Amino acid sequence: MLTAFRVSLASLCGLLLAVFAMPAGPISTSSILRPYVPESPHKAYGVVLAELSSGRTSPLHAWVNQADRAILQPTPVTLPFETTGDLVAIEPGAEGYLFSVESGRRVQVELFRENGAERSQVFVDLFRLDGHIPRYVSSTPAVPAGEPALPSQHITMDALGDVDYIVRVQPGLEEQQGQYRLAIRLEPQLLFPVSGHGTGSIQSGFGAARDGGAREHHGVDIFAPRGTPVLASLDARVRRVDTTDLGGKVVWLEPLFGSARLYYAHLDSQSVEAGQYVFAGEVIGTVGNTGNARTTPPHLHFGVYLRNRGGPRDPYPFLKQASR
Repeated sequence: MLTAFRVSLASLCGLLLAVFAMPAGPISTSSILRPYVPESPHKAYGVVLAELSSGRTSPLHAWVNQADRAILQPTPVTLPFETTGDLVAIEPGAEGYLFSVESGRRVQVELFRENGAERSQVFVDLFRLDGHIPRYVSSTPAVPAGEPALPSQHITMDALGDVDYIVRVQPGLEEQQGQYRLAIRLEPQLLFPVSGHGTGSIQSGFGAARDGGAREHHGVDIFAPRGTPVLASLDARVRRVDTTDLGGKVVWLEPLFGSARLYYAHLDSQSVEAGQYVFAGEVIGTVGNTGNARTTPPHLHFGVYLRNRGGPRDPYPFLKQASR
């Protein structure tokens, strides 16, 4: 029964023009055709199948129902998570996986094609839960007609708030072969800013009381010997290089894209100038204890600020290494 549905996404080319709803009455000369562009390879594939389907008992109907079920009734999982699927004699099924992500983490979703599955269609879509409503975020690419896919394909997404996500995986309806492996994991969004150190060197965390409780600590303190290189945690423009009473020698970094601004304080030296562009891992200064840290051991005060998202955020989730 699936023979009629052995189609490729290349068939979509002649099907992507749709007429928007016409107003009542005579057809106006101002009526226009607008292109319909599906938001994902999964939806584009469904458009092709819809043109070939006939009736509610078609394989397409079951395929769409399974796709909806996967995101409405997903299986809760804990990250890192990995699962496999067999593409031989596949039925029109789909699986959804629900997981939580805290602000500052990077979601990595990777699809591996194995044992001859390079030409098989397997759709992987990422959704963000907005309340109880799944909102489409991204997809892995579709397999081009007649061409093999890369051995692995991935989705990368940075979380800037504590949110739940769903990953849906669904093979196409045509004859398939081989297996797939799906892996979902979390990684830090930022490179650790002190060379040769990690989160174990953080000794004063976000929100700690300062000045007898008059204010809160809007960053983390990373202790290291004086002169230890301080690194750019992402590709960015140097927004400001300054010396202040509170932070001593400071550097502000701002990426070209995204909302994060990074604050480096108590530096012993500054190696960059305002307006300069730096790459992640490039030295921007050295650890010191300038400013109001002159009575403490050398350390870097590192802050993360998100524009239009409530100001300072705890840098720790942005820096901690993924569990394996």
